[in-house]
Amino acid sequence: LGASKISKISLAGGAAVSLCDGGFAGGAAWGEDDRIIFSGSKGLMQVPANGGTPTALTTVNAAQGEVSHTRPQFLPGGRQLLFTIQMKDATVGSQFAVLDLAAGTYKTIVRGGANGRYLNSGHLTFVRGSTLFAIPFDLASLTTRGTETPVIETISTSGPTGTADYAVSTDGLLTYFMGTATT
Repeated sequence: LGASKISKISLAGGAAVSLCDGGFAGGAAWGEDDRIIFSGSKGLMQVPANGGTPTALTTVNAAQGEVSHTRPQFLPGGRQLLFTIQMKDATVGSQFAVLDLAAGTYKTIVRGGANGRYLNSGHLTFVRGSTLFAIPFDLASLTTRGTETPVIETISTSGPTGTADYAVSTDGLLTYFMGTATT
């Protein structure tokens, strides 16, 4: 087997176009500025939507116990990126952070959660164990407000570390696959 490739194909059909080496096991996001961000072996990588050589966007800080950066999502406005930091120490758990794309720096938002997603309702959702939580989130200050609330207690988390099988539409419809926490 050869190296995994990131490819794109028109919804209208046609041949797939390979963009670069890489994969989507750790998630990916396609920004309004036509760049694709995906999880690489040492952090988040980016590649133009027309293809090219991927460049590093973040670097895993192994000295701080980070193992990987996964599940990227552009926040409204396209200037910031939400992502999950997988930690080596299971007692610390995963956390998620917001990357300022212009400055190249990131700030931890919530500790002890994986697969963070921003919703148009102004909430962050994330999974701990097999429970989906939501917490109000202020985009201007990049801070949570209030307390986290359990939403669903049976989200499937099978697959690569940090996986949670749920999605929320732009108008707030939640879909999920039932299951329990797995390793």
